[in-house]
Amino acid sequence: MPARRRGGGRRRLLGLLLGALAAVPAPARAQRPVTLEAAVAAAEASAPTVLAARADSAAARAEVGLARAYPNPSLNLDYSRSTPRNHVVLEQPIDYPWLRSARIRAAETAAGATHLLAGAERAAVRYQVEVAYAQAAGAAEISRLSRQTVEGGEELLRSVRAREAAGDVSELDVALAQVTLGELRSAALADSLADVEATLALQTLMGLPPDSVVIQAADSLAALPATAPPAAPVLRVAAAERQLAAQQAQLLLARRDRFPALSIRAGFEQGDPSGGETGVLPTVGVGIPIPLFSHGGAEVARARAGAARAQAELTGLQRESRAALAAAERERKAARMRLDLDRSTVASAQRVASLARTAYGEGAYPLASVLEAQRNARDALRKYVEDLVGSRRAEAAYRLAATAGGATP
Repeated sequence: MPARRRGGGRRRLLGLLLGALAAVPAPARAQRPVTLEAAVAAAEASAPTVLAARADSAAARAEVGLARAYPNPSLNLDYSRSTPRNHVVLEQPIDYPWLRSARIRAAETAAGATHLLAGAERAAVRYQVEVAYAQAAGAAEISRLSRQTVEGGEELLRSVRAREAAGDVSELDVALAQVTLGELRSAALADSLADVEATLALQTLMGLPPDSVVIQAADSLAALPATAPPAAPVLRVAAAERQLAAQQAQLLLARRDRFPALSIRAGFEQGDPSGGETGVLPTVGVGIPIPLFSHGGAEVARARAGAARAQAELTGLQRESRAALAAAERERKAARMRLDLDRSTVASAQRVASLARTAYGEGAYPLASVLEAQRNARDALRKYVEDLVGSRRAEAAYRLAATAGGATP
């Protein structure tokens, strides 16, 4: 009798613990389903890096307009005590065609580089959203599997209690099933919290409030893109090439600009009542700048250094992009191999768990072995989902390396 009382006390204690775990409120589910493309569009519309890149692109287009503009004329109004007293002169600097063409080419090439960099920033934001979306979808799938596992544990506990009532199993099997169910509920709670954290991380990228769940991933892991984009110019490398061309155009402009541009002057004078000439007296002249203090050597040296730096950056970015693409390709292949292995492992583990459950129902298998088989099946399925998330991350990294270039963030 004392031993039975102690056993009953343990059962009551386990029941209280399981009830406390079951009473923990599950996190609120997301309210608005969001597809991957909608998440990417929202992130691009609010990402500071994309907004800054767009501003740089707009500034570069404005620089093209400034380069195309002709120099403004200047109007000089003078008065002197000597005759003629009034002087009106209009001066127009001459914009040499060879200077103008070099200036416009440099501005247009730089604008093309900023446009490509803006595309690279959008690609980087898309990569971040694809990774966060895959993690959110994977966390939701793991949380769903955990809830199903808890339901299976509850069903197993009811089955063990029924067999205990029939005298087929001992009290130890009931206690073991109760402890296992408690562990499953605790793991389900942790997975539910991880689901919330992954969704909030996705919301932060989308510019949504990060303090409460308002969305859920509408696309499943299997529906996410898993193919590489077609071959295209790598954006960051192409931008670096444009930047090098822009610096070379600046160097050409600095060399040509060492010879100062002339200006044409035209006007009139009046106010000489004592002279033989009356009325308006026209004047024409040419303004010749004198390179006395600056010969343009510093501008040429600065442009030459800028071109050398742009060449070095292009070389480094080409190497970095090739290395990133090769690493992404290796990781993508490895992730696919892991998924193939996981599929066969999951199928085998689930079959073993099903056979063990059947054998236990027939009294030919101990409960501890059944629980171990079920745990192995759960771990295999969980690892498959985690590796599927990793595969989607590897696919996104490969697309980023193939389209934007540079190191993967």
